[in-house]
Amino acid sequence: MEQGSLAGIPIVYPTIIDAPWLIAFTAIASSVEQSFGHCFDYKVTTPAMNSKGAARETTDRARLEQALNPLRVIWLNLDHGNSVSVIPDQLSDLNLVAEENLESAPGLRHSDTIDNLTSAVVSGQEVPSTIKTTPVTSAARTTDAALVTTPGFAAALTTADCLPIIVVCPSNRVAAVIHAGWRGLARGVIENTLGQIELRLGQLPKDVVAWIGPSIQQDDFEIEDIVRLKLLENDHIGRQRFRLQPNNRYLANLQGMAADILTNLGVQRSAIEVCPLSTRSDPRLHSARRDGSASGRMATVVGILPVC
Repeated sequence: MEQGSLAGIPIVYPTIIDAPWLIAFTAIASSVEQSFGHCFDYKVTTPAMNSKGAARETTDRARLEQALNPLRVIWLNLDHGNSVSVIPDQLSDLNLVAEENLESAPGLRHSDTIDNLTSAVVSGQEVPSTIKTTPVTSAARTTDAALVTTPGFAAALTTADCLPIIVVCPSNRVAAVIHAGWRGLARGVIENTLGQIELRLGQLPKDVVAWIGPSIQQDDFEIEDIVRLKLLENDHIGRQRFRLQPNNRYLANLQGMAADILTNLGVQRSAIEVCPLSTRSDPRLHSARRDGSASGRMATVVGILPVC
């Protein structure tokens, strides 16, 4: 991991990915508000508030897009599910992965049913129990992972504790960005993404590399047993990734789970880089668990540079 800035916005980026055709990083905070602002929280109907309580235009996104010009940046609308989109193939009519395609697709998983949990167990919006198959327009694209396959395009997603994961196939010029919270890990969002790469390339390239970006760390992520059991329904997740506490709750290592899933699917362990920054304990980063509704968002971007 290295640190820098883009358009005055602090960023961190992987060192394991050596591809001159690729843009890949996580913007960790607003240069103006730092962790007090709503960096990359772009709900049009809910303007971000600055530290003085006044409405602030969501300029962080515009600044970032301008800095990435001429890349066309597609922002994903997330729902903690396991759907994967391909950019720009599905740009005009973003059909997500259809269930009927999953049986024959390598690595692809049907979504596991996530029972309704009370807010006392874990906060956040519940996800539907099946993969969405309804066409999504550009105004409401809902997907938790995207493959970028064409020069001139980039995919971006926002996080505030969940794992932003970047997967790159350097020899094939294919890159993916994944949003993986505990629900996404349980439902197989990583499996679906690598399965889509296999479908497009015929097999998973031997030189694939992955980066697990800044996210909540095990010491900061306490869950109840019902959440642990849901995660263990994914066969790639082992019991060693949970640490029992005296209060009979568990500390969960989401980054370790993601690394295990990637290696079980064929990615070399030495080709996986894990960012050590913890969103909850590092004041530079945004954390929903720490700040609740006042939390902003970080942005993770993957793009293929235009051909000169």
